[in-house]
Amino acid sequence: MLWEVEILPSQESRDHEGQRVLADARSLGINSLNEVRSARSYLIQGELSEADAVQAAESLLCDAVVEQFRVTSLPDPSASDCLNVLLQPGVTDSVADNAQRALADQDLNVAAVATCRKYWLTGQLTDDEQARVQSRVLANDAIEYVVT
Repeated sequence: MLWEVEILPSQESRDHEGQRVLADARSLGINSLNEVRSARSYLIQGELSEADAVQAAESLLCDAVVEQFRVTSLPDPSASDCLNVLLQPGVTDSVADNAQRALADQDLNVAAVATCRKYWLTGQLTDDEQARVQSRVLANDAIEYVVT
């Protein structure tokens, strides 16, 4: 089964990554972007129940003091529109590698882990502005790609 564990800033915490993206977009002259929300995400493949995925999030992946998490079985037909930034095939994902080892150490049957950054953009961006934000702010095209 494939699970996604989204790690988001807690209600009391600032979304520093979202604020960085908004500031960087504005420095490029893109003023039609009003708000950016962000999350980190772990894609976990394995023989895991939902309770196992929640345990992984609670015990290892999420810092409950400043973060909250959401666990979803993929594919998720109710997924909202967001931009997902993933590493290109062949690029080492050391965070995912370490997470996979740590989850295995907790006796969870994990076959693979990948990481992802997620962004929800609010505003009236033109197609050109959206493309500029993706290529100049969100992703380094040499090692990452964006999935909508």
